[in-house]
Amino acid sequence: MNKIPAFPTLLVIFFFSIKSFSADIKVADSEDKLINMCEAQLHFSTSPSLKEQTLKLNENMSLNIVQALAIKESAYGTKVATNVICQRLKGASYTGTEQEWAQFMQQAIGGLKRSEGKNLRLQLLGEDENYYNGLLPHKEYKFYGEFKGIKQAIVNVAILDKTTNTVYTISVSGAEKGEIAIKEELTRVISNLVLPVK
Repeated sequence: MNKIPAFPTLLVIFFFSIKSFSADIKVADSEDKLINMCEAQLHFSTSPSLKEQTLKLNENMSLNIVQALAIKESAYGTKVATNVICQRLKGASYTGTEQEWAQFMQQAIGGLKRSEGKNLRLQLLGEDENYYNGLLPHKEYKFYGEFKGIKQAIVNVAILDKTTNTVYTISVSGAEKGEIAIKEELTRVISNLVLPVK
């Protein structure tokens, strides 16, 4: 399998909608919405909108992208958006090198700039601040910025599963003044995340 020098479009879907949908994604009927995506299980507290798309990157390489997005009112009176994306690469392998992660961050910043974010700041989270405590390679970071006149915070956890050649990006965002609600929602999602065991 070919190695690729960088994550090929990891954050493109975070900021832009996917055009095609899949009937292959299942949602359980209950208060707690169980979603299976890219062999992982996630629990949403409200019904997410689900989208799937496969991008042909070249003749031998494709990227399958599945997105689940849910918005809810927090206990603090602010809206919180939970956006989970899994990206499974076929025909090449993620390496998890620092160069790959650096390009991943650059693509994230570029995506925010294209979405007309102003006064953007990136903050990498230290190990003592991590939400994910598993063994897979991961990066955790926050963005702060102004979007359509509202100061927002976006907290991200990106997890690389080399055995399934999949990157899971879990993002929770909302008004900067409601950052405690963002933190609580991300903690809830990560604590209920079940990744595939190979």
